[in-house]
Amino acid sequence: RVSAVDEAGQESDLSSSVTAEVYTPSLNHVLPVTTFASTALSGAGARPGDLVELRARAPDGTFATLASVTSADSTFAFADVNLNPGSSNVWQVIASDGAGNRSRPSASLVVVRHDPPAAPEDLTAAAVGNDVDISWSALPDPDSTGFRISRDGAVVNETVKQLIFDGATQTVTASSGPAGDWLTPLDSDPLTGWQGDEAPTPPSPAFWQWTWPAAELEEITVTWDNALLPSSFEVDIQADGEWLWWATFPTPTLPTTILAAEVEATGIRIRLRETGCPWPACAPTLVEVSASTVTRTTASPYADQGLTPGAHHYDLSQVNRWGQQSPSATAVALVDVAPPAPPQDLTVAAGTSCGTLAISWQAPDPVPPGLAGFRILRGETSGGPYLLRTE
Repeated sequence: RVSAVDEAGQESDLSSSVTAEVYTPSLNHVLPVTTFASTALSGAGARPGDLVELRARAPDGTFATLASVTSADSTFAFADVNLNPGSSNVWQVIASDGAGNRSRPSASLVVVRHDPPAAPEDLTAAAVGNDVDISWSALPDPDSTGFRISRDGAVVNETVKQLIFDGATQTVTASSGPAGDWLTPLDSDPLTGWQGDEAPTPPSPAFWQWTWPAAELEEITVTWDNALLPSSFEVDIQADGEWLWWATFPTPTLPTTILAAEVEATGIRIRLRETGCPWPACAPTLVEVSASTVTRTTASPYADQGLTPGAHHYDLSQVNRWGQQSPSATAVALVDVAPPAPPQDLTVAAGTSCGTLAISWQAPDPVPPGLAGFRILRGETSGGPYLLRTE
């Protein structure tokens, strides 16, 4: 409503009232990294009968309408949205009605389409004393972060370290609270923390974020004050210059959450989702955040040292910066294992059908570690020469 005021300060009656509705639709989260060439998108927050435009971001940063649908109730969906290779798939939605009223644009949704790395080839594992020398070949891959080597089911060549805050190269920011409290989730003190407002004014999600130079993450650990857990929270990861949704934790029941995050990242963001609960009743305290990083062998060869005698089975795969892993190559190494003893009690008898022979024998006793099978050799005369018949 509007009133008129003259120079003497006299004010008119109020005008008739009009209503403007300010709202923002949202896109539902989908897997942040995929190998598929297309994806289905859906969302909510429109008004019944709204025209909802799906807008794609162009290389120059502008958004252009890609497709439009009419909302059903408050929801909408887009099928088979094309995915471009790389991290350039960024969308937002805007809703409008028949009178030309338009909503605010939604938050952006980012999806990375990327193929897994190629499998390593020519894998060999050669025992030298109590060590095993492992070598392989692989095509050059600019997105590779190295090779994961497992021995007997356990990874042997990765080093995991805690990411330590460095004020010279890293930053911590938040949407609320004193700036001096933003660093408290990194001080390893369980008695301090950053208090996040779940229902700020104007209504928007509260967030706390930590950025650093690029490093491959292993895990993220988030700890809240047990006295007031958040109603829900989300974790975003910054990679390749974009913020990707990574996980949502609705109604957490424990103060500590551990999240796998195998991706080369430059930051994490923790968002408290808007609930409408008045502050400070919904002001959970973020007590501690920690992140671990991982490094691994980036080129052939690798020496696996100080092994116990026996047969050791190796699996080797390539990993890229999006956390994708190639199929594995396999090899076996025998450490300090003598050659197997000859089979015993070899017999030959007539087979069950014409023109066949039945051959039987006893395996060495005890069966040596790493025994892979038997080769049958045949000669035309007693004493040979013997040639391989089957394996």
